[in-house]
Amino acid sequence: MLPAAEAVARGGARRLAVVFGGYNDHLPGNHIPTDETVRNLATITGRLKQAGYTVALIEEAQTTGAPRAAIHDAIARGVLAPDITLDPFAPGLPLANVLDTTRWNPDTTHPNQAGHEISWRSSCGSISDRS
Repeated sequence: MLPAAEAVARGGARRLAVVFGGYNDHLPGNHIPTDETVRNLATITGRLKQAGYTVALIEEAQTTGAPRAAIHDAIARGVLAPDITLDPFAPGLPLANVLDTTRWNPDTTHPNQAGHEISWRSSCGSISDRS
């Protein structure tokens, strides 16, 4: 999808790309190592920025095995450099607890309908501009 995004960026107007990646990489059937996920996100983010996009990265949920800590570390070290981060899963926000079945499916990986309805409202309160 990156070549298509790069082609769109040649159109000239300012573009925003929202990246939400790695979330399912940790699932048992995928077996994608965390360091590979971080490298992939860094490549995606870097190429989108080079193409002229402002890049917003949605943080990982606090699901068991999710690469949340590794992604935070990569951002802190500058390995992963989104312009904006959105964290609808931050402590204290309605989607922080993946065991809350009023907002999460029993798989603790996917928000249910109620969770989806609040996810973007929650994100707006936790935007961090990295530029």
